[in-house]
Amino acid sequence: MKNVENKSEIVVNLKETKVSSFQRIINILSMVAIPIILGVSGFYIQQEIEQQKIQQEYIKIALSVINDEDKVQPDILDWAVDVLVKHSDPPLPEKVAQQLKDGKTSIYSKTDRSVKSESKIILKPSGPSNNGTIPHDEKWATPGTWFTVLASYPASKEKEAKSKKKELEELLKKEKLKYEVKIYMTKISKHYAVTIGGELTKPEAVSLAKLSRKKGLASDAFAQINREWYLINETK
Repeated sequence: MKNVENKSEIVVNLKETKVSSFQRIINILSMVAIPIILGVSGFYIQQEIEQQKIQQEYIKIALSVINDEDKVQPDILDWAVDVLVKHSDPPLPEKVAQQLKDGKTSIYSKTDRSVKSESKIILKPSGPSNNGTIPHDEKWATPGTWFTVLASYPASKEKEAKSKKKELEELLKKEKLKYEVKIYMTKISKHYAVTIGGELTKPEAVSLAKLSRKKGLASDAFAQINREWYLINETK
């Protein structure tokens, strides 16, 4: 009987020893694995946070391009809208995206709209105010209108601006495009702006800039708002 009891005790002890060993192994693995799991998950969480920050910065840049009320470069505008589409949740409707690319609409937050409204008041052209530096016989452009600019030259390059005008007129004739080429002087930057299409709305100017690039008239054609521009009198 004693032998049987001893054997039972040995079996029980062996079982307890195995359980204790298994528990020790589990504890050791937990001590090693938990920091690794926390470290890996923390890394991915941090990566996700950084990615979200980058996306937010891209969206800010995109919105600043889309809402630019001074100058529009078609390729950069298209890029900005694509960025907005990529990171929009819920998705931006295709119709709205196309309107943004055409310059027909903008996207503002309530705060941005208020600031932009104040900026418009500050930046609104004051009209044909002459301080003696602008010829009296030149024609002022209508405040708030937009232009499609195909070339720009400093004030010292009037000859080059007029030469470019003639070159563009020939190209337009070749492409059978009936747009008039005009040269304006920009009061603020003191540059000659060689334009086509005359005074336009923003969507019209953006559309014509895209067409000008497509037809090879100017690879860097862009749309820009009038900031006290006046038409150069070429009959003098």
